[in-house]
Amino acid sequence: MGEMFFFFFFSALIIIGAIVILVSTNLLHVIFSLFSVLLGVGGLYALLYAPFLLAVQLIVYAGGVNVLILFATMLTKKIEQLANSTSSSHWRSGIIIIAGFFGIVLFFLQKMAWPTISLIPQEVLPSVLGLHFLQGYVWAFELVSFVLLAALIGGLLLITKRD
Repeated sequence: MGEMFFFFFFSALIIIGAIVILVSTNLLHVIFSLFSVLLGVGGLYALLYAPFLLAVQLIVYAGGVNVLILFATMLTKKIEQLANSTSSSHWRSGIIIIAGFFGIVLFFLQKMAWPTISLIPQEVLPSVLGLHFLQGYVWAFELVSFVLLAALIGGLLLITKRD
């Protein structure tokens, strides 16, 4: 009963946050709604007993990416003039397209023969998963960290004033 409540709570958090992202004209409201969506997805990972995915979702996406977007927005000049930049006049056609796509997906999901497999879930500890990643892919992680650092420095250089 408790898992069902939290499933609906996190699902509602995701859906309401996504709707606010679509209809809001204030860029800061969009950013905070994105944060609530990412937290909701992290909550669903917690319900699926996936602690590694939960940690990655909260640290990388909800924490890192959202804070980066927030800082980029705060460093943008004349942010007050961008208040109406997220409005769209094509929302009716978007709803029709989404409803059609959703109908097609539901049609094929109902027609599909789903195999039943009985698997015994095995718990994968984040420490074991981290060791597997770092034993074979340590150089890839280091390379990605330098690329992200270079992108961050380049972005900061682009937005600073030249005196």
